Amino acid sequence: MFNKILLFFSFLLFVLFCFFMTIPYVIMFIPGLGKGQPYLAYCVQWVCSRFCIFATRAKVSLSGVENVPKDNIYCIVANHGGILDIPLLMSVSPWTLGFITKKELRYLPILNVWMVALGCVFLDRKNARNAVRGFVKAAKQLRSGHPMAIFPEGTRSKNGEIAEFKPGALKLALKAQVPIVPVTIDGSGIIEGRNKSKKVVVVVHPKIEYSEIVGMETVEIAAKIRNIIVSAARQK
Repeated sequence: MFNKILLFFSFLLFVLFCFFMTIPYVIMFIPGLGKGQPYLAYCVQWVCSRFCIFATRAKVSLSGVENVPKDNIYCIVANHGGILDIPLLMSVSPWTLGFITKKELRYLPILNVWMVALGCVFLDRKNARNAVRGFVKAAKQLRSGHPMAIFPEGTRSKNGEIAEFKPGALKLALKAQVPIVPVTIDGSGIIEGRNKSKKVVVVVHPKIEYSEIVGMETVEIAAKIRNIIVSAARQK
């Protein structure tokens, strides 16, 4: 309960921070100043991710950061164990990191501005045509050097176990034909009360080139990536 209260107040502080940082971001829409927008967005991501991790008092063990491609052309595929996963992945990325998220978040005041700035794509899963447009937009974004992250389990784990990966969730990375970077996140269920020790292990695995999986069935690809991620998870 204490962690949830702490996260709530941390979230309020983050919203205030985003509000004040929105002012310079909007100013950068002035002709001639637009080049600074991505750098400001990354600064907000950097501060936000580390602030959230600090607020939860998580003890993070991070390895394999050198496996993140320097050209920023890649798609992170990770397991989803808790709310902390997003700031953890944001802290790993050396550039702004977008996420596929539900369309309802588009209407969150202040935060929606920064979600767009970070490259998040709002998906309407109930509208097939809009969903396709969202995937096309995200694929173009990936190819242009704006990385994204996906959670192929579809939802957060309720018991800390890594569920089977949904093959359809990998369509984005396969459509974009960019390298896939598997990431293992173990112990992120701090807020949900599943990790009393607060020890979180994050392992960034070597990238999987598109050429290595082209021609494989999506079910095989999903199993291959899941096996890599599970291999670095601590035994329960």
